[in-house]
Formats: sequence, structure tokens, C-alpha cells
Amino acid sequence: MKNSLIVLMVLFSTSVGLYSQNNVIDALKHTLEEKMFLKLNSVHHQSEDKSVERRDFDNDKLVADNNLGVESELFAAINPADSNNMVVATIHFSNNPALYSPLSISVYYTKDFGNTWTKSSFNGVSDISGLVAGGGDPVLAFDANGNLHLTYIVLEITNFITFEAKESVFHAISQDGGVSWTKEAYFVSSEFDVTTFDNIDYFFDKQWMASDLSLTSPYLGNTYMAYVLFDLTNGGEEKLNIKVNTIKNGNTEFQNDAVTIGSDSFYFVQFSSIDVDKDGNIAVGFVGSYDALSYYIYNSMSYDGGASFSEPNIVSTFIYPGYSEGDNSPDIVGVSSDRYYPCPYTAIDKSGTATDGRIYMTWTAPGLVENSESGYDIYLSYSDDKGASWSERLLLSIMIFKQVEISFILQSMSILKDIL
Repeated sequence: MKNSLIVLMVLFSTSVGLYSQNNVIDALKHTLEEKMFLKLNSVHHQSEDKSVERRDFDNDKLVADNNLGVESELFAAINPADSNNMVVATIHFSNNPALYSPLSISVYYTKDFGNTWTKSSFNGVSDISGLVAGGGDPVLAFDANGNLHLTYIVLEITNFITFEAKESVFHAISQDGGVSWTKEAYFVSSEFDVTTFDNIDYFFDKQWMASDLSLTSPYLGNTYMAYVLFDLTNGGEEKLNIKVNTIKNGNTEFQNDAVTIGSDSFYFVQFSSIDVDKDGNIAVGFVGSYDALSYYIYNSMSYDGGASFSEPNIVSTFIYPGYSEGDNSPDIVGVSSDRYYPCPYTAIDKSGTATDGRIYMTWTAPGLVENSESGYDIYLSYSDDKGASWSERLLLSIMIFKQVEISFILQSMSILKDIL
């Protein structure tokens, strides 16, 4: 099996450059490379246990076990009804994919505010018939009824002779704080040739969830999921769309039809993030481009529980390395160029203070209008009018370094004063 994996990775890496007829295929190529073969390739060079560790000075594992492998893409959730109950989910890559499933899901939970942790027996892939060769993006969200939702992606090799695979997105639910789980497939693609993408119909990526927990919201108990859907069913008219689906209060399954944000005129969309304010209004942030030359951070709002969304508003322009017009990816030591992306994140203030309802968005970029050629920075902007307008972009990484520098100077001055 190990030899088959290596052959499959070689075939994929030599073929991805041949199938870039348009933006959707190009985006899909990079997504598959990141989700399947890039990560598997890195696992072959790992020989040590890198499971999730405790946040203390001992760096102990959350749970002492012999399940050696690499864990990443960590996501954590706190039970809103009981803060002693916290849950962590990761993807787990085996150090020996020839003997064990290359990818599985690790779920850890605590009922005593993190003093002790237990690993759930749920691994997310035990009933997969093919070879689990990749996937990821585990996301957790507690709803107002105490249900804990987990979604994650699995890429499965179904035929080693024809090199066919399929993608599944699973939705799992725990009603006991992460101990036990039931799951079902939310999405399953057609089987497709991973070297040519022949026969592929849809592909799903970067899902994010948020729950409405506000007692003042008419949509209390709803849970929402935003994601990007690659639509390759129209032969030459492939599309990328940001979608949002809803689990209605009292239900445990997503609705049959997801809502599309914006129109099909976007040339590129990806990397959605979602949050809900105290009144039940939903904010979704994402990256988009109409021409594949200029890229922007966008925001869209829903005021009816996810039934419809506003036309996207621009939050900021930014430089997308390797994609923006005239840009070449900066050389950041230790980071693969395939991992250069803006990572937009949306969060809404629910503090009940003067800034309640403020929508914050952060993202990373090497510049806003031109490449600084000095690496990546962290930017932030906020809106106090439900996304209609946005503040001047703040360069957080510079501000943080300045604060650290000032703090160091003040401490040094204090030490010198004591010495003198």
C-alpha cells in the first residue's frame, strides 16, 4: 500500500500543471494538493509523536497513548452551558500509513476545565471502505441545545488501478460533551480521476460553523455553516460559490438547500468565515476576485436567519501572493508557497458594551496594494454599521511588535535604574 501511495503522489504532482484550463480547475488543483498529497508527503519524513499537547510548561500530551503520528489543524470549543466542558478536534496523520489509516480524526474532551483530558473512541473514518488518503478542516460548534457539531473532510481513494477518488464531508454530533458521536455524510462527490479530474461533479472546501446562542435572537438555536463549493457540472462553465447552510433550532440536520452568497460573476471565491451577533444577524467574510487580477476581502450579511444574504461589500484590497497581478510569492523560510493564503477570520462583539455588534475581520497578506517583500503581516478592520462601511485597516503585527519593544525598553530602564 505504501508503494501505491508513493506512485499516486508522483502521478498527481506531475499532472496538476497540465489541467489549469480555468480558475476553478486551478483552485481545485491547489486544494487537492494541499489536502491530500502535500500532507501525506510530509508524513513520510516524520518519525516522532507530535500529538496535541497541554498548555503548560511540561508540554505533556493531553492523553497518554501510543498512537504515534502528527496532529494538526486543531479546533477547540467550550460548552456555553458548562465551561468545564471543553473539546478539541484535530486531524491525525499516521507515521506509518502503510499499516494504519493515513488520516483520522482525534477528539479530546475535558469535563473539569482542562485538568484532565480523555480521548474519544471516535476517529471519524472507521467505516470508510477505501483508503483515507487526506482531508482535514475539523470544525466544532456547540448549539444552544447542548449539541456539539463537528464537520470534517475526507478524501478517499476508491480504486488504485484507475486512481479514482471521492470527497466526503461528514457532520457528526455529540450530545454528551464530546464523549460519543454519531455521524452522517453531508456531502459526497462523484468518483473522479485524481490525475485529470475527469468525472468530478462538485468539490467542497473550508467549511466554518457558528451557532446562534443569544436569548434575544429570533433565530436562537440555529447553527450555520459557510463553505466554498466547486461546481464542475457544466463543462467549460465551472463555478466557485460561497454557500451557507442552516440547522434550524430543534433539528440536528442541515437543510437540503444551501444559500449562495453573491452571484456567479465572481472569478474566484474562497476562505469563508462566519459569526452571529446578539440579534441573530449573520456576518460572512471571504476572499473574492472578479477578474483574477485584484483580490479583496468581502463581507456579506443575513438578517433573516440565513435565508438570504446581502450583496458582498468590500472590506479591503490585499495582495494575494502568486495570484494578484504582477505578484510573485515572497520567500518565507519554512513556509511552503502553497500555504500562502489570507486566512480571513470574522468575529462579532457580543459583550453588551459600547462596541456590541461591532464586526471584526482579520487576515494576513504581504501588503494591501503592493507586496512589501518582507513577509506576511496581520491586518484588522471593523464595522459598526453591520458591514456597510469599514474602518481604516490596522497593521496588527507592527502594533504588537511595537508594544513588545516598548515593554522591553521600559523593563530595561527599570532594571538599569535598580542597578545604578
